[in-house]
Amino acid sequence: MVKNEKTETKAVPAIGREQIAQAREVLGRYRAGKSPTDLRVLDNRRFMNARIKGRPTGEGEAPRVVSAWLFNCIENKLADMMDNFPEPNVLPREESDRDEARSLSSIIPVVLDSCDFEETYRAGCSEKLRCGTAVYGVFWDARKAGGLGDVDVRLVGLPNFFAEPGVTDLQASRSVFTVEYIDRDLLKEEYPALGDAERASGAFQDAGTGSGEDKAEVVSWYYKKRQNGRQVLHFCKFTGDTVLYATENETEPVRAPDGSVIAPAPAESGLYDHGLYPFVVDSFIECGEGIWGAGLIDLGSSAQEWIDRGNSALLKSMTVNAGPRFFVKANAEINKEEFADLRNDIVTFTGSDPASSVMPIVAQPVSGVYLSILQSKIGELKETTGNRDVTSGGAPAGVTAASAIAAMQEAAGKNSRAINKQTYRAYKKIVLFIIELIRQFYDVPRRFRITGRRADLYAGGETPPDGYSFISYTNAGLKNGIENGYRLPQMDVEVTAQKQSVYSKMSQNEFALQLYSAGFFAPAMKEAALKALEMMDFERKEFVVDLVAQGVGETDDAQAAPFADAGGRAVPGVRRREETRLMRTVRQKVREAPSPK
Repeated sequence: MVKNEKTETKAVPAIGREQIAQAREVLGRYRAGKSPTDLRVLDNRRFMNARIKGRPTGEGEAPRVVSAWLFNCIENKLADMMDNFPEPNVLPREESDRDEARSLSSIIPVVLDSCDFEETYRAGCSEKLRCGTAVYGVFWDARKAGGLGDVDVRLVGLPNFFAEPGVTDLQASRSVFTVEYIDRDLLKEEYPALGDAERASGAFQDAGTGSGEDKAEVVSWYYKKRQNGRQVLHFCKFTGDTVLYATENETEPVRAPDGSVIAPAPAESGLYDHGLYPFVVDSFIECGEGIWGAGLIDLGSSAQEWIDRGNSALLKSMTVNAGPRFFVKANAEINKEEFADLRNDIVTFTGSDPASSVMPIVAQPVSGVYLSILQSKIGELKETTGNRDVTSGGAPAGVTAASAIAAMQEAAGKNSRAINKQTYRAYKKIVLFIIELIRQFYDVPRRFRITGRRADLYAGGETPPDGYSFISYTNAGLKNGIENGYRLPQMDVEVTAQKQSVYSKMSQNEFALQLYSAGFFAPAMKEAALKALEMMDFERKEFVVDLVAQGVGETDDAQAAPFADAGGRAVPGVRRREETRLMRTVRQKVREAPSPK
């Protein structure tokens, strides 16, 4: 009797050596297509580093004078961008999603602060201005918050990010790759079953980051597939031809500790539910290289080079003309040591005429036309980079009135405002990615500390004694919807400046005082004030309209007195009453506003 033996076949993973070889081939094409951009970025960094350190830019090049005009232009633009640091305001698309949008507007700044986003934003703006492109990654980090997980926003190194050459929209790329260089021993600690990881490629060593002998090249591969009628984002992490992790290889559903299924298998759902590459590319100047842009170094490097050459020539001429120089015959009958020492009042010689052996060298001073050319090159650099003197606090000769200087600064700042709006568009995409990650992963209630004006909304309208409130939040409203459970709430994002320049704060504070003096916040003036506000256009208009609309109080005509403006003049039709919470809030905001230094 023969016993039938049942053989079990092991499932072949969807992503293996063959798929990794194909991915590496695609990565090689992407690298080749991006190589002109990488070389340009590397040249820009070397150019700027040479000027910061005062060193020549080429091998064998003689030391020369270098200046920091271009560096100053970039830093001024960066200061403008940080003066207008963005803040998100989440807006609902449906009436029933108002509360959800308000909560998201309050917690997203807290989430960004936990990522140290202000430093990330500054580094990204600097990279954008210098090299033309900044790449932000918006990920879910399961290790944060003590294992609970949270959103992580970080800057991705431009030389280590690759997308399909020629595409102008990152989401249209067939694949996206990021490359990391990790110490081999650390990689083996994280993946004990890993063999000898291949050494880093030559591209890593050429980047000037260090030797690649003890580093392993780890590639993160993002790609999209059409599954079950929708677009799914998949992810694979590999080194050499070894797969470290792949969503398509994870066929088991995600289970809770009690065994219940809490999420479908990654092979079905992919990496993130939103199905998009979790990257935001913020490019500066379109230069025909797809999603990659050009920066201020590309615009101003030529003018900066000529400024340095002109400075070197002028200083050399100054050195030549600063002290006397002489031709002396080789057989001159004079004491050369005494002659060269300017401290000597008497110089000895033999012979009849020392003038026949010594002749002064006559140097020609530099013509004023060359100084004019140098100044024109400096002016060209300022105009090219949009960094006129008035934007840096200077003023033309003869202009002394503060209002005139402020008006010129405001007009000259249109270039900076355009750059800020461009950067805000990238920031808006980052916030939308955060909302989608919150929708997918915030299943467990989390507590948030809310500060600033939003803290008043969660404290019954009154400012808390310590200045902040606490709220609890989950993704239940984002996941399940509110009306019939068949739709997912969608949000829009409005970006405003969280930190503004002193001039902007002064203008807004003055405008608030003017509204207050005109009686806009008095309950009896509510209808007239709302009609006037409808014809106005200014930043955060909706917030002011809400303040006026909510400022209705009871009027005690027996004890009422005419309402006076800031100059003590009575405003007709407005009576003074007991101060409402709304008016106290307005006065408190005015008192808290910083005074210009």
